[in-house]
Amino acid sequence: MKTMKRSLLPPVVLAAGVMITTGVLAPRADAGLTYPVENAGQDWKWGVTLDYTLREVDRTETYLSEGMPPRDWSVTYDAYDANMWGFTIFVTPPCFANTMIDFSYRTGDLEGKFKNRALDPASMYYGESFAGRADFDRDEFEVGVTYPFPNMSWLYARAEWFWAEEDGDWDYGEGEIETQEYDMWGITAGMGAMQEFTFGASDVTLVLNAFAGLVYFDLEHTETTDPANHLTTAWSGWAYQGRVGARLAYPVQEGTDVFLGVGYEILEADDSGLDMTTDGFFANLGVMGEW
Repeated sequence: MKTMKRSLLPPVVLAAGVMITTGVLAPRADAGLTYPVENAGQDWKWGVTLDYTLREVDRTETYLSEGMPPRDWSVTYDAYDANMWGFTIFVTPPCFANTMIDFSYRTGDLEGKFKNRALDPASMYYGESFAGRADFDRDEFEVGVTYPFPNMSWLYARAEWFWAEEDGDWDYGEGEIETQEYDMWGITAGMGAMQEFTFGASDVTLVLNAFAGLVYFDLEHTETTDPANHLTTAWSGWAYQGRVGARLAYPVQEGTDVFLGVGYEILEADDSGLDMTTDGFFANLGVMGEW
């Protein structure tokens, strides 16, 4: 809660996806490589990418804030986004039913505006609202498994685990700062479709991809301003994730391609006291091959 001279208040996190989902809230998992790299032979298929994501988080939450006794507050974020950089590593082992395994990491500064207000009529701040700047360090991790269906190479199933963390503060101005933490993890399961096109005799290929998944998530928001009294508000439930992307690959030598991928993803989560949408445009530049 907010005191006479200083305040003690909060925000929330994704991503989902991928994601995240990513994510996470994360929105969760968005390297753009969720479609499988097939391998029916005896060689390992592999790939490494440099990833960029323009992440945006729209979130409104009801949280428990410090006080005597603790009381409910509401916070809404606006123009809350981040430029996130990271990498993805993926492999398709030989004789593993063409199943691809991937790992992604992304990091960036999530910044924007926030506004909060007391919800409890017994609070001395009931009816008032307070606004400022939110500045958080955000990290996202994701591990995924993609399985293409036999005799239907255009259709695949995917499962992924993601975790996202935000650590930062709310700045009300004039030296009034409150520190906050958000932790979110989730599991996504869904289906995707892909279509590959080859341009003439050049071996340049274009792959179009779409994915839709159901996400189970768990999100915690902790007020950390007072070291002796950390209050945590938690949400858990179901979310939806969608992703579309395209990848253009060019062979540089036998068994090795360089590629550029672009796309968009979104994760929508709702629970009692939480309404959150995490989305973003992503791009990746990478190389893939076999040994």
